[in-house]
Amino acid sequence: MLSPVNSSSGYEPCVKFAPCQLSSSSEGRTKDIGLGSLIESLTARQEFFYGIEISALTANQPTCLDFNEFLPTLPAFVSLVWLGISYWNIPMDENYSLQLAKHMEPHIPVLTHLSAYRMTEERLNEFLAKNFRNVLIVRGDEIHEGQKFTYGREMIEYSRQQRKADNLSIGVPGYPEGYHKNPINDPILNIQYLKEKISAGGEFIITQTCYSSQKIIQFINDCREANVTVPIIIGIMVPDSVRNYHIVKNITGAQLPNEVNDLRVNADDILKFFVDLTVRNIRDIFTANLGIQGIQFFTMNRFRPVQMVLDELRTLKILQ
Repeated sequence: MLSPVNSSSGYEPCVKFAPCQLSSSSEGRTKDIGLGSLIESLTARQEFFYGIEISALTANQPTCLDFNEFLPTLPAFVSLVWLGISYWNIPMDENYSLQLAKHMEPHIPVLTHLSAYRMTEERLNEFLAKNFRNVLIVRGDEIHEGQKFTYGREMIEYSRQQRKADNLSIGVPGYPEGYHKNPINDPILNIQYLKEKISAGGEFIITQTCYSSQKIIQFINDCREANVTVPIIIGIMVPDSVRNYHIVKNITGAQLPNEVNDLRVNADDILKFFVDLTVRNIRDIFTANLGIQGIQFFTMNRFRPVQMVLDELRTLKILQ
C-alpha cells in the first residue's frame, strides 16, 4: 500500500510503508520517539539495530523507498540529509527534505539533518518551530564568511535554549579519521571538540564514513577514555561501484586501506568486495565488545547493497 502524498507542495514523497508501520497501534506515535532515549534503550538491551540515511531526491526525482524490501527487520529510524549549499535560502516549507520528514514521522522515527552553512537565528528559529523530535546538527563542509554559527556546538547550544521545555533529541557526528577539511587534524583536539558538543546537549554520536574497523575501534576507545559516554552509532557506507566510492571519498576524505586501493574488476565483484568489507568491519567492531549495537547506513539512495549486508548479518546471527 502506497502512503498518501502531499500534492499541494510540488513534492510528492514516494514511500511505501510496511503493514506494521501503517497499523493503528503504531501510527502517530513514532513522531514522539526521541532517538536519544531509543538508542540508549536498545544499546542497554544489547539489541542490534540499524538506520538508513537517504536524501529526498534521486536524479532530481523524489527518492522511492519501499520499507517492505527491508523486512523482516525494519530500520529503527531514517536519517534525512540536509544539503547546506542547496537548502540555505529555500523557505522551510519548500524544503523537500523537511517535507519528506513530516511525511514519514507518523510511521518511523526520523532524524532530520541541519547544517550551520549560512544559517541565521531567524532560519534556525523557523526550523525549531517545525517541532521535529530529532535532529543531527552538523557544521557542514562549507563555511560562509557571514554565517551566524561557525561551529555545530553553537547551534546545539542555541537550539537547547530555544526549546528548553521540549524533548528535542540531538545527535552529533564523530570522525574516526578526523575531519578531513580541518587543516589541523589533531585526534586529541577532535575528541575535545566532540566532548564540547556533547556537553552542549548532544545525546548520541553517529560516526562518519570510515572503511577501517581498527580506526573505528580506536575512535570508540578514545571517546570512552575521554569520558564521552553517550551511545555511538557506527556510520557505514557500502559503495556499489568504483565511481561512487570516489564520489564519497571526495566528499568525506574516507578511503580504503592501503592494501586495497586498485579495484579493476567487474561490477558484481566490486559490489561483493564492499559488502564483504562492510560485514567484516561490523563483525570486528561487535567482537571488540565496546557496547556498540547500532549501525547507520549511508545509502546514497542505493538500497540493494544495504540489503545484501543485512542478509549476511542474518546468516552470521548478528542480526536476528
